[in-house]
Amino acid sequence: MLVTSAFYAWAKTSEDTDKKLLQKQLEAKAVQLFEENRKTYGSRRLSEAFFYEGFQVGRYKAGQLMNKMGLNRATQNGSKSPRTAAIMMQFPLTCRIGNLTSLCPTRSGRLT
Repeated sequence: MLVTSAFYAWAKTSEDTDKKLLQKQLEAKAVQLFEENRKTYGSRRLSEAFFYEGFQVGRYKAGQLMNKMGLNRATQNGSKSPRTAAIMMQFPLTCRIGNLTSLCPTRSGRLT
């Protein structure tokens, strides 16, 4: 029979279990991989980098590690600006698709 006070004494001990050690390794490796790749990796790339390093980490776990460690992906110059989004909203989807510009409806409803 286990005495209650023994349980609480055991719970307060700060033994590093295998899971805690693995978590610390993953956190250190996440920061290292993120810094090595010029802070451009998101959770998908980071999980792929973990795979190549020998760790089995999924996309959501990589995202959790990034959030916990405060790793934010640097924005790149190629990201969509508000101006680009406004231009895309002016034209219907059929007008934005390659050679299908002849399928844009006119005010009368006919396809030209």
